[in-house]
Amino acid sequence: MLDSGVPDNCAGVSNGWMLIKQQDVAITSLVLAVWTSEKKVVTVYTHARENNMGDCVISQFDPAG
Repeated sequence: MLDSGVPDNCAGVSNGWMLIKQQDVAITSLVLAVWTSEKKVVTVYTHARENNMGDCVISQFDPAG
């Protein structure tokens, strides 16, 4: 869930929730590591999910320095 709202290309996503696909274990591991370190500044790259309006997928996750 993003605190600052959703990216422009994810309009319609409710409550700021983003999706990380199950096969993207590296991104999931990185997100969990950043979350446990309580760092809050990250950059996410997203794309709208095909055939499913209102969902948005995180394709890259970059924590700040």
